Amino acid sequence: MGWREKFDVLREKVKADEKFWGYCDLHNPASVTFIQAVQEKYPFVSEEYLDFLRNTDGCTLNIWFFMGSGAPHFIPEWVFDPSGCRCPALFGEAQALSESLPKWRNVAELGLYLPIGRDGCAETYFLMLEDGQILEIDCETKKTSWDRIIANSFGELLDNVIIGEKYYTLGCDDPGDWSPYNENDWTRFLNEQGWWVH
Repeated sequence: MGWREKFDVLREKVKADEKFWGYCDLHNPASVTFIQAVQEKYPFVSEEYLDFLRNTDGCTLNIWFFMGSGAPHFIPEWVFDPSGCRCPALFGEAQALSESLPKWRNVAELGLYLPIGRDGCAETYFLMLEDGQILEIDCETKKTSWDRIIANSFGELLDNVIIGEKYYTLGCDDPGDWSPYNENDWTRFLNEQGWWVH
């Protein structure tokens, strides 16, 4: 099952359990105008990411925010701080990173990149590189030695890492390092679906 089918399952889960919205917030598709603007500004952008935008204009999956246009979306009334639930705007995040990254790393060495996601605290970013690989960088410690390729493509990042069998790699170096402390409704749901077995 690929990420598109998993998104269908996730949408049904949110319909059946409104509180799960805190772990999974999928939106309506991004506008054609926005998708074209992404293609023009980042000609190397993968078709998988554009397809993601055609499916949802950014989203939240557990603690990970995937960028879209930044357009406002539905936020349930029960959410205590609606401002903390906004999906980041891709162009805004790209501008911010283009200003901050050169202060602590050699961006020429990094090459062309497109920020596609980050954690809720903006400490960790996922960057799509020109060859399509996804680089995970740490903006808090600002140590390039921490950088690592987390997936070979955007589809692999969604399928195998965020909503798949390699989810543990986001918090642990080894599946054996996973502990009950790491468990939440998101990881339990992944296990129930058989998408990641712990």
